[in-house]
Amino acid sequence: MARRLPGRRTLIAVALSALALAWPTTVSADPYGDISTAYSDGAGVDVVEVTFENKLVASVVLALRCDAFDHDWAGEPLEPSFDGHLYGWVELMQAQGRRIAHASGTIQPSGGAMNSPGPAVVCDGSTFQITVQVVSQDLPLRRGAAVVGADIGMNSSTCCSYQGNSAASGPVEVRIR
Repeated sequence: MARRLPGRRTLIAVALSALALAWPTTVSADPYGDISTAYSDGAGVDVVEVTFENKLVASVVLALRCDAFDHDWAGEPLEPSFDGHLYGWVELMQAQGRRIAHASGTIQPSGGAMNSPGPAVVCDGSTFQITVQVVSQDLPLRRGAAVVGADIGMNSSTCCSYQGNSAASGPVEVRIR
């Protein structure tokens, strides 16, 4: 008995099945880019407002809070310290038709070197504001709806305590004005 070769329909069906299995059926990309989920660990951050400067730059005003440093990295109690240094970054995303514009900015360490301490802050539980400029990474920015996220941290200025507070705003819907 002669062996019969698969027909044209069978070959097409097998090829389409293989293509369907190889094609991703879900999108695994984070819809908020590098924007972290909201959390608070001895600090707080809120997005107050976003101002349009030009097509490449927007200014993001943040309200920050930092609790006193009262324990070390292992949770051992310390004499409370209120002097700290701030570091962090802000991400902005804005839909523009079928594309998404991305902008980001950092809270710069003093002196510009990454191993330098950031701007000095007083960590006593009170709220203070800072402005961070975000720079477009791909498409020009424009006024209108956007999503912003901020990640911040504060390290104790006291030698050797290795204690830090941190927080993230999570994705916040804003209107660039």
